Amino acid sequence: MKHLFKFKLVLLLAVTAFYSCSDDGHSDSSIKSNEQNSEVLIGEIPLNLKGLQIGTKTTLFTYTTVAQAIDSVDTSFSTLFQESLDEFNDYNDISDVYTKVTISNGEAYISEILHYDSNSDKMKRGWYLDESINKYVVYSAPVLQSININAAKCPGGYTELANCGNFSNPQECVASAIKDYMTNNLTNPGDCTMIYTKVSLTNTRVCGKKC
Repeated sequence: MKHLFKFKLVLLLAVTAFYSCSDDGHSDSSIKSNEQNSEVLIGEIPLNLKGLQIGTKTTLFTYTTVAQAIDSVDTSFSTLFQESLDEFNDYNDISDVYTKVTISNGEAYISEILHYDSNSDKMKRGWYLDESINKYVVYSAPVLQSININAAKCPGGYTELANCGNFSNPQECVASAIKDYMTNNLTNPGDCTMIYTKVSLTNTRVCGKKC
């Protein structure tokens, strides 16, 4: 998750170069070239779960048909899986990262992130999407303490779709389970399903339910 800092540095250098070129009387074509390069860099920024602490809604993908939604699963959930693993580098007090993704009305977006420590059996921190302001809000300590987690099973109301080992192509296992579930439960773009993933260092559990 350190890519964001690299991006800020690159952007700062790009802006500096832009004004330097303007002062030297460079042509408009050079300016346009710099702008195009910046756009490419912006487009290459990966999903960053740390942004949930202060960021607006994180959309994994949008779609106009169910087929388009299913085709978007591989890339988006592979990125989400890797970012979840990266959380272990940023937080040394967690054993599991729980992520809830809502898929509804042409959009798949992260609606909740939870950090859990199995050693202490405590929820360490969490964020949820407040749709009234379209931003992520930190769960208060009392709310975190009230969240019951059974690491050996899916949350209440969810069906287990897969339990994938993290050492044998887990991205394919996760994506395949999600695509199968969406095929059977999304009949039109207006339907709503929720996917819950629990990523630990050794395995990833995938759960699903209708909204």
